[in-house]
Amino acid sequence: MEKEDLDKIESEYDRTEIIKSLKSDEEKIKFIDGLEREWNKVQVIETFQSDDKKIEFLDKMENETSIVNIIKSLQDDDKKLQNLYRVQDEIQKASIIEEFKEDDKKIIGLGQIKLDLARRHIIITFKSDDKKIYLLDKQKGDSYNACIIKTIKDDNKKIECLEIISDEDYKTDVIKTLKSDELKIEFIDTLENEYNKAQIIKTLKSDDKKIEFLDEIKSEVSKVKIIKSLQDDDKKLQNLNKVKDELKKANIIAGFTDYNKKILALEQIKSYLARKYVIRTFENDENKILMLQNISDESNKVGIILTIQDDDKKLELLNSIKFELNKIEIICSMKDEKKVEAIDNLLNKENKILVINDILDEKIKLRAIKKIDTKIYEAYKELLIFNKEMRLGKNRKTRHKYKTLGLPQDMTIGMEIEAEGKYGELLPERIGCWDVKQESSLDSGKECTSPIMHDTDTNIYQIYKINEILSNMEMKVTPKCGGHVHIGADYIKAEEGFQELLELWGNAEEIYYLISNKPGELPRPGVYEYATPISGVFETADFFENKTDCFIEDAKEKQKDRFKSLNLMNVNNAKNTIEFRLSNGTLDGNTWIENIRLYGRTVQLAEELGEIKEKLNNKEKLTEEEKRKYALKEMLKDERPIDEKMEILMQILFTEEEAQAYKRRYDVNKKLEEKEHSMQEFEFGKVDFEKIYESVELPDEIIKEFQEEQGEEMDQR
Repeated sequence: MEKEDLDKIESEYDRTEIIKSLKSDEEKIKFIDGLEREWNKVQVIETFQSDDKKIEFLDKMENETSIVNIIKSLQDDDKKLQNLYRVQDEIQKASIIEEFKEDDKKIIGLGQIKLDLARRHIIITFKSDDKKIYLLDKQKGDSYNACIIKTIKDDNKKIECLEIISDEDYKTDVIKTLKSDELKIEFIDTLENEYNKAQIIKTLKSDDKKIEFLDEIKSEVSKVKIIKSLQDDDKKLQNLNKVKDELKKANIIAGFTDYNKKILALEQIKSYLARKYVIRTFENDENKILMLQNISDESNKVGIILTIQDDDKKLELLNSIKFELNKIEIICSMKDEKKVEAIDNLLNKENKILVINDILDEKIKLRAIKKIDTKIYEAYKELLIFNKEMRLGKNRKTRHKYKTLGLPQDMTIGMEIEAEGKYGELLPERIGCWDVKQESSLDSGKECTSPIMHDTDTNIYQIYKINEILSNMEMKVTPKCGGHVHIGADYIKAEEGFQELLELWGNAEEIYYLISNKPGELPRPGVYEYATPISGVFETADFFENKTDCFIEDAKEKQKDRFKSLNLMNVNNAKNTIEFRLSNGTLDGNTWIENIRLYGRTVQLAEELGEIKEKLNNKEKLTEEEKRKYALKEMLKDERPIDEKMEILMQILFTEEEAQAYKRRYDVNKKLEEKEHSMQEFEFGKVDFEKIYESVELPDEIIKEFQEEQGEEMDQR
């Protein structure tokens, strides 16, 4: 074997096996340094014929386990003993001494062991009972000594050693190991604890001797254990009457090996629950079915049917079950193919859905859905096609209103679609790359959570398609459903970007409440609990730090919980998103895209305003557009009619064409609000952090100049 040939083998495991197969120690040693892993080196060293050569490698080992394994592989116990000093861990050291051939050498090795557990491990391996007895130590305690005494082969010597055991439990453990029934019986009457007596009786070889003690035992639990330990089923049957509790009787009968004896024993049991316990232990389905004729309680019948292996037999027995929830339990225990056949036994559609939801194979599930609703079948088939498209990275061409979100490519977006519907149970845990989970706040509700998205064709397609699938599955949005949008908080990088976000949102918050839903739809009733205004929280907030991270933590402390229209509680944590909670639930793709654009543009503008603010603080020159945007934002702080504020907000967020959708929302929803007064409980305030950060000096003349210009334009309009 040449080194060059061995080097060609990539797997170190294969190289190790080849080296181990070499005949001579010298050849093995020649190649051992070429191995990188110490464990592989040890594997080779253990195969050396020479103990001395093995010992030469001990100093090269870093891992103590490696040292232990090499020492254990030595043939000469004296050499093992000489090298024990290399091992520090006493349990490891004891594992070496245990393998010594002679007890005398083990005793010498014990001189290096102080740990009681390690000493005991060694002593119980002694061949000589006398040496074990010699090394017993009353000071070590009953647990220590009992473990050693149990390994003594001679019963009489065991009995002599019992004198040093004072605890009855440990004494019982030793007595149980005696070979002679007569010697065990002599000790039974000396024990006070009935449980310990039963422990010894159970170990007697003779069934008749066990039975003789039954009348002396008062505890039914102990009696049951003794009867169960009998070898003969006939004798178990004869002594069943000594147990009154029927479940305990059933526990004994269940252990019978003879089926016919089980049947005979069942005559002593009236309780359905106890009878069911026994019948379920029958190995033969036919025997179980025969015994079902004697069971009238339906829940007990179900318990037995569930243990039947043959699905066809279960299917036949479904007719004997009246309660549909019991039928469901049985059907769900069948294989997927049989579930499809069995759902015809159910009358209630919701119950059929529960069974279909339990089918794991999607193709079989699709067949089952077709049996209950062809429209839902087509919808679910479309869902499976969509899942396949997503796996393959394909998008179908769509003819939707929006082709883009109109947001920066580096902005991340997330959304949560909430909807209710009886067919929601059929939805898989993933639709495409969207997560689907139960939503406890809804009735038969589901929440579909998007992956992290960007403004791409793929994500636009997914938004429309997911909403379409849910609609086709007859999912509905109700007043309980929300439509939360998340925008990645890492988009805001400007030092004062979050201050600008809160000012922008807070001073136009009433408008956001009117334009966050499609025309003719005001915020849902739950908004009062789950999405309350922030402007009343932050208008008087006392922030002590101007730095971004400190500001955010202060803001979160003021916010207190996540149930605000704009939620910052996820910023700087694992999610790191700004959550907008205002919008109602919807399954309209256009509405979702308009909402995402509204909130995304708000965050985008906050970042732009933060950058403008930095330029103002650094006394850098602003562009005309930057002056216009900042002036308009400042104008939102003024006491102005809400219509004027709406116009200002639209100017700084959208193009004229984009703004039309939100203006229509505003016009319709404002009139609806004036009629219904659904938002009258809210008190919207003003947010102005310039009053708080007094150290910031703004060029008032620039702001004033542009406010006047914009005001004149507004008046002209």
